[in-house]
Amino acid sequence: MLGKLFRYEMKATGRIILPFYLGLAVLALVCRLSGVFSESKPSGQLGGVVSELQLLGLMVYWTLLVATFVVVFVVMLTRFYKNLYGGGGYLMHTLPVTTAQKIWSKALASAVWGIASLAVVLLTALILFLGTDVLDFLWYLWPTLGELWQQLLWYILPGGIDPVSGFWLVILLLEFLALLVFSVLLSSMACYFFLSLGQQMGRHKVLGAFLSYIGFVVVWQLINMVLNISGLYEGAAYLTMRHPLPGLALTLLIEVVLVGGLFFASYFGTYYLMNRKLNLE
Repeated sequence: MLGKLFRYEMKATGRIILPFYLGLAVLALVCRLSGVFSESKPSGQLGGVVSELQLLGLMVYWTLLVATFVVVFVVMLTRFYKNLYGGGGYLMHTLPVTTAQKIWSKALASAVWGIASLAVVLLTALILFLGTDVLDFLWYLWPTLGELWQQLLWYILPGGIDPVSGFWLVILLLEFLALLVFSVLLSSMACYFFLSLGQQMGRHKVLGAFLSYIGFVVVWQLINMVLNISGLYEGAAYLTMRHPLPGLALTLLIEVVLVGGLFFASYFGTYYLMNRKLNLE
């Protein structure tokens, strides 16, 4: 049933989001073609028109780029609120699906659209800068980055890869993947938790969600302050200087525990409030 909810969510949100992706692709292509034409140095009034068209296209592209991320964020939050706490909640909460499936269908759709938005930005930027000095600069910069990478590997693995270093590399990879997954999911799950807390505020739901966000920021700052006072970060940095792989593993583990803990707290908080404290409009 989760798969069906997820597909329905993707279809419903895709009708709004996909046109923005298409608009970015079209604008990037128009800007690149007008740039190629202007590089041929057309004379007279035609050259001025092409330059103005390119400038206008770039302005619209960057405006649409910002609007795309705003729209994705607003659409996903609005879908969650209206479908589960608004008028659509009367239907959603009568379906033969669990509370966890309702939450996860929204969270997974948000994660997919967030990743897709980043991919579209990278692809359209590639089209936009294709054949320009920007890509040439990155191409010439690549050998320098390769040398920096080799120096980093030499620092981390001065004796090459052996069974011990291989073990730590696997641990680092797993921690990095866990941190990436938790970070992507937390961006939406935390917002769901704020909205769920806001539903407990009666007529002041929006204010309640905003105050929940302020409280989250305060708690996050307090956690970081406690960790800094405890010397945990300093200990991880010192260990990294003496033993790079275990030190990096400890540093990543701290971040995984922090971000993962916030994710699970947001998820179970949302689950509890929706399952036991549901307050529809």
